[in-house]
Amino acid sequence: MVDREKIKSQIIELAQLQLEFEAKVGTTMKSDLFEEILDKEDEIIKAFGLRRNLVNVSQLAFAEVPNDTQLNGVINVFERLAKEYLLSQPIPDLKLLKDAFEKDWDYDIVFSELNILPHTYTIYVFNVILKKQKDTIENVLEELKYVSEESDLLDTIGRLAQATPQLDIYSSSLGYSNYGPEEVEVKIDGQKVYMPPSEIEEYLVNKGVKYINRYIISLSNLLDDDDY
Repeated sequence: MVDREKIKSQIIELAQLQLEFEAKVGTTMKSDLFEEILDKEDEIIKAFGLRRNLVNVSQLAFAEVPNDTQLNGVINVFERLAKEYLLSQPIPDLKLLKDAFEKDWDYDIVFSELNILPHTYTIYVFNVILKKQKDTIENVLEELKYVSEESDLLDTIGRLAQATPQLDIYSSSLGYSNYGPEEVEVKIDGQKVYMPPSEIEEYLVNKGVKYINRYIISLSNLLDDDDY
């Protein structure tokens, strides 16, 4: 059983944050508030033993601060959703990803169910490799699971992405040394080291990150996804 009074307080705080977010002007302030809103939504959803998905998040969208009757209504809905979730048979991961492809779902619908970390790389794998059928669904699922379980890998991929220059077809040279930083700080086997971007990419290939080369090419703007 959830503490209804505690949940009510959390919902009121969330509604107040949402109203404040709508009233704010300025990217930086709105960005900070947005993170608070996400955290508060997750806190409420997890209190019912549920995962973040569109259905659950949609119950927490407020245009005004709810009164006590409305608060009880929201809690009743979540208690019903929690009961249905516990009684339902979990969808196998592969079927869930197949459904995402066949029904053209957005990544945020399935990532929480699959325990996939949202990251520019995992989103790329989902939107390009899966949706454009660049590889099998089985291989895509294996890759998403692999990099999500290795948080250092995603951190390294992110740092490499930040160091990758946005080139164009008129560039006279495409070398890292001419366009990107000479070395980037990354964490390798728990240790911080400095490596040239080209060596980082090679390291990730050797670690078995399947689509890192394609991903880096996509960042350069040199080729369209359908060209490689």
